[in-house]
Amino acid sequence: MTFAINQNVSELIKSKNDLHLSVYIPQTNGPADLKKYLRKAYKESLPYLDAVLNIKERNDFLKPLSDLINNYDQLKNFKYALGIFRTRNKFRVYSIPNEVQYTMITANSFHIKPLLHWMQYEKDFYLLGVGQSYACLYSCNQTEIKLVEKIYYSEDMVINKNDNFDIQFKKERKRMQNITKTSDWLTSWIMDILTKDKKFLYFAGDKEIVNLLRRNLPYFLKSEINQKEYFDESMAIDIVNKIRFDIKHATTKKIKDVVFEYQSATENEAASSIKRNLFTIARAAVKGKIKKLVISKEKKIFGKIDKNTGGLAIHYDHLDHEDDDLLDDIAQIVIENGGEVYVADKEQFPKGHAIMAILKPGKTISEGL
Repeated sequence: MTFAINQNVSELIKSKNDLHLSVYIPQTNGPADLKKYLRKAYKESLPYLDAVLNIKERNDFLKPLSDLINNYDQLKNFKYALGIFRTRNKFRVYSIPNEVQYTMITANSFHIKPLLHWMQYEKDFYLLGVGQSYACLYSCNQTEIKLVEKIYYSEDMVINKNDNFDIQFKKERKRMQNITKTSDWLTSWIMDILTKDKKFLYFAGDKEIVNLLRRNLPYFLKSEINQKEYFDESMAIDIVNKIRFDIKHATTKKIKDVVFEYQSATENEAASSIKRNLFTIARAAVKGKIKKLVISKEKKIFGKIDKNTGGLAIHYDHLDHEDDDLLDDIAQIVIENGGEVYVADKEQFPKGHAIMAILKPGKTISEGL
């Protein structure tokens, strides 16, 4: 079964202290290409699993993956990259509309760094387009746009801006009454749909109605977009693409701001090596002292972390069924302790860095932990 990963990664993070298999497969050219990656992951996992499982246990563990390899009908339905997650009791396949590198890791927890990188740019939102005779509500994310509902106003609510209302006061008053009535009606309609789904809500269309709507709706449904005086359905995709661009730009800027904050805090200190930074940050992470963490998307540093002390054993490669990328392990600890985590591309990092942290108030980057 394929799940929408944007529901949350909390279930994956909470899964601990058992045999975990994580596989990431980039977007392929079709079922045959995808099957090659799946077989590669199956084969590469065997030495790690055979170290701790007998043949029957190993075959049982890998059976869902084997079944997927042989299910052509399911393979041909995958359009994006895949994230595959297996424990003894659960098997999850996530469709990831983002670039990922092929990865196979067995460890004591799931490897989620590629998911974090995608999710920091992914944001579910609604777009409400307000026209003169109808309104459209769209459910959107970075790859999809879906019309939730289109409703037409009743005749006494239609706003005709071509009438010369400024000459006839009575008609102008009637027009304003229609605008208020339309806004109140749309507010009720939107609340019925969105009260249980508190996504960001963006508006486009008739400015007078939109302004009333934004005042009527509770704070958790409010957001903004550059207002357009007019809306029809043909404009929806362009408006959504603008929102998507703004979301990506805001996330990229936030990462730059965190990197700048780190550099500003350390500009008068001697540069630390990656290894020293990693040990310091690991100890801070397990004590819940990290406010913001930035980790490299491309780099992996394999080893083991003591979840009580933050002590590290660093390995040159993925040595056994308990090894994971320490950057990933530290990121999960920071998330569990309420910190912010960002996964940055190599061009966003200062040269030679793979991990950076901003500590919570009361500490400094170089302070002994």
